Amino acid sequence: MNDSDLRYYATVSESDHSLQYISTVCVTIVATPINFLSFYLILTKSKRERTSFKMCLFASQFTFYVSQLFVGVLAGIVTLMPFPAIYCQGILSSYFDAFQLFMAWMLLFCFYVYLTFATLLLRLQIVARPKHAFDCHKSTYVVAYIILAIYVLTPVPSMIALSYSSREHMEQFVLQV
Repeated sequence: MNDSDLRYYATVSESDHSLQYISTVCVTIVATPINFLSFYLILTKSKRERTSFKMCLFASQFTFYVSQLFVGVLAGIVTLMPFPAIYCQGILSSYFDAFQLFMAWMLLFCFYVYLTFATLLLRLQIVARPKHAFDCHKSTYVVAYIILAIYVLTPVPSMIALSYSSREHMEQFVLQV
């Protein structure tokens, strides 16, 4: 390894990223009352909405909040820019490795994305006027939800799962480069 390689490795291994963790915890603290206010408004103040739409909207907002809580506090995921790498310094980092925590966060985020699209599709289904373009049979919407689930929930977690490397393999790779 030449001197420039050691410099790049030192940027990753010797840097102090505690400020990033502190800032994500602060953002989560500020966002928590806002999210609980939105939960309250969705469940109690949207009386004219269908129950299915309210529950889908609530589930979308809830998965977004849990995803934010997970990445900010529980996992404490820190990106190591400009490198395509992360490490974790949150509460769960002593129990799970960074790959497992990142995979769990990706699944949470994929569920949020799916529920957001499902909310939009459900809203479209609700407001579609009879005998117009989007007034489809219920089975058409069920097929659309299934296709959407396969499209959103399959590719990203699958690709991440296929890219798993052990800690020893990653350390050897860093030392070789």
